[in-house]
Amino acid sequence: MLFFGGNTFYSLPWHLKRDQAYFRGIPFCSGIWKQTVPGCAVACPRTFYAWRSDLDARTNRTPSYLDVGIVEPPHMPWVNDTNEKQGYINCNPDALPVFERTAMSRHAKYKYLLHLEGIAYSSRLSQLMLTNSLVLFQRQPFLEWFYRSLRPGVHYVPFWNATIFANNGSLLDVYDIIDDLRRRDEKDPRDLQRMITAANNFAMKFTTATGRARYLREALTAYRALFIDMDPYLEQFVAGLKAQGKWKEAKDSSVDH
Repeated sequence: MLFFGGNTFYSLPWHLKRDQAYFRGIPFCSGIWKQTVPGCAVACPRTFYAWRSDLDARTNRTPSYLDVGIVEPPHMPWVNDTNEKQGYINCNPDALPVFERTAMSRHAKYKYLLHLEGIAYSSRLSQLMLTNSLVLFQRQPFLEWFYRSLRPGVHYVPFWNATIFANNGSLLDVYDIIDDLRRRDEKDPRDLQRMITAANNFAMKFTTATGRARYLREALTAYRALFIDMDPYLEQFVAGLKAQGKWKEAKDSSVDH
């Protein structure tokens, strides 16, 4: 997954973007969000917000907040044969429409992009940061290799006011957050743009193919330094591969240019 990231930047003038939070994806779910709010035993962010988005559309909620959809029918094998299944259904009780998959270029048509967990972390965050849209990041315990270098309010805006087994959170805080972002954008358009620019700069420096290759090299170099006999071992290992005809000399592919 280290090299599963984007290298293309997608942009659309801010005033032409749709004033909604957007997501399209497979209905993956970690299954960890148990008893976070009353009446919802197992909350799955992707299906929950797909349900809320569909409910808002059916009830003509104005203004519109969400454009969230799943691209496959929800299948949660970890709840199918347990007594948690009904608890999961209670979180999003209506049948969910299934949408077509969309390219990352389409995501740039929206002002806000939801970053939602998958089975664990979702690898799409680095791609979302290569758009000139603002990332709304679902709070979660899962980490990709660069998450600790990101800062809320600097690179993204956090949401998802839920704690496992607390049964007193709210899964609807995203609405208030979008309201606040709309007010901030109207008051000072530079406010949200600073976060978007910071996310763009971070992604272009650290999460494109060049940045990931540099990170991998530094990580492996640091790991090698932990073992005093690493170099002799590698020399012996490579010599064995050469003797078996399984080694090819690589061309210089330095990432420092």
